[in-house]
Amino acid sequence: MKKFFTTLFMLAAVVCMNAQDAIDPDHMYILGNDPFGNWDPSAGVEMTKTDAYCFELEAHIPASTYLSFTAELAPTSGDWDAIAPYRLAAPSNNYEINKGNFEMPIALNDWGVNVNNAFLITGEADYKIEVYTDELLVIFTPLGDIQEEIVEPDGNIYIMGEVNGNAWATNVGVKMTDETDNLYSAIITTTADSCTFAFTKALSKTANNWAGIAPYRFGSAENGTEVVLDEAMPLGEDGNDASFKLDDAGVYKLTLDLNARTLTVEASELEDAMYIIGGNPFGNWDPANGVKMTKNGDIYTYEATLEGETYFIFADAEGSWDIVNGGHRYGPLEENEEVVAGEDHVTQISGNGNASYKIGAGEYAITFDKANLTFKFVAKGGEDLPVGDVDGDKKVDIGDVNAAINLILELKTPDDYPGNADLDGDGKVDISDVNLIINIILSN
Repeated sequence: MKKFFTTLFMLAAVVCMNAQDAIDPDHMYILGNDPFGNWDPSAGVEMTKTDAYCFELEAHIPASTYLSFTAELAPTSGDWDAIAPYRLAAPSNNYEINKGNFEMPIALNDWGVNVNNAFLITGEADYKIEVYTDELLVIFTPLGDIQEEIVEPDGNIYIMGEVNGNAWATNVGVKMTDETDNLYSAIITTTADSCTFAFTKALSKTANNWAGIAPYRFGSAENGTEVVLDEAMPLGEDGNDASFKLDDAGVYKLTLDLNARTLTVEASELEDAMYIIGGNPFGNWDPANGVKMTKNGDIYTYEATLEGETYFIFADAEGSWDIVNGGHRYGPLEENEEVVAGEDHVTQISGNGNASYKIGAGEYAITFDKANLTFKFVAKGGEDLPVGDVDGDKKVDIGDVNAAINLILELKTPDDYPGNADLDGDGKVDISDVNLIINIILSN
C-alpha cells in the first residue's frame, strides 16, 4: 500500500510539473488541416513569440480549415498523448471563426482540457492569429477580403434536420445509401414526439451556410407536410426549403425515388447487434466498417489481436456517425479512458463524439454485457494462467467463480474465457469446479 501511494504521489508530481512547464511556454504551434501540418502532432507550424506571453502568426488560411494550438510537438507522428497536457483548444468543438467574432478575444480552454475541440475558419483569407498564454485568449484578425466557402454536390443525398439526434445545420446530414437507378434509402431514429426533416445534395463545412446549400435542398411539396407511413409522398423541386413533419418517436426507413420524385416512410427497427468501432482492426474509424460482435443473449463477444495502442468505442448501430452518435454510441465516463485487461469497465450511452477508450497491444477476448453496461478485455495466450483463473486476469478471485457459474448456466461458452474452468477434469463444468475455485481463493 505504501508503494502504491508513493507511486501515486510521484505521478501527481510529474503531472503538475508538466502542467507548470506548459503554463509559461517558449514555443507555440498551430495544429490543423493544411497549411498546419495536416493534423500531424509532430509537424505543426510554429508561431512567433513577440513578448513574454504573446505568440503571433500571419498566414493564408483556406475556408473550412480546422485548427488548435500546442506548446510542444510530439516526438513521432500520431503520438497525441505526448502533447495532450500542452494543448490549448477551442471553447467548444468546431467553434466557428467568422465576421461575428473577428478581432474579438476568445477564451481558450485551460491547458490539456477538451483537447479535441478545434476552431473552424469559415472563410478563406489572410489572417493574423494572436495567442496570449497569460490570459489564455486567442484573437483572429482577417487581413484582406473574405472568400466564403463554395459548396458543391458530392454525388450523395443527405437527410438534414431533427433525426438521429441531429439539429438543423448546414454541415450535418445522414448520408443515404445509393440503391442504384435513382433510388436512395436510409434508416433513421427519432427520439422526440415530433421532428422535421428534408434533403440536400450538398453539405457545407460550416453550420450556418444556408445560402451555400440553398440550391441543393429539396423536401416536401408543401412545408410541414405530415408523413403518412407506407405512402409515396410527392417531393418538391430542388432549391426549396419545405420540410416533412414526422410524429411519434421510433425507427423508420426512408426511401427516395428521384425518378418519380416521391418519398416513402416505413416503420422499421434496428438489428439487435453490437459493433466495435475504432483504429485497426476495428475498421479504421469507419462507422460503416466496425467489427460485429457475436451475440449470446445480452452478452456479445469478439476476439482481436492489437498490434499497438488502439482507440475504440462500442455501438449498437452502424452506418454513419450521425446514427452512431444519435443514441447508439457506448463510450467512457471520461475521455480517452484507459482499459485495464481483465477488469470490468462501466460504459454508457454517449453522444460525445470525442470520447473513446484505449488499450495496449495484445491478443484479447472481448465481452460486452449490454444488460449491465459493462465490458472486459481479457488477455489470451502468453504465460500459463494460474489454476482456477477462468477469466484470464492472472489471479483467482470472485470473478472466476462468476465465470464458472456463467458456464454452468450456459450464459457463456468455454470460448468466451481463456482459462480452464474444468478443474476436476471430469469433462464438464459444474458445482464441484466452483467449490474448487472457492477453495483456491480461501487458501491464498
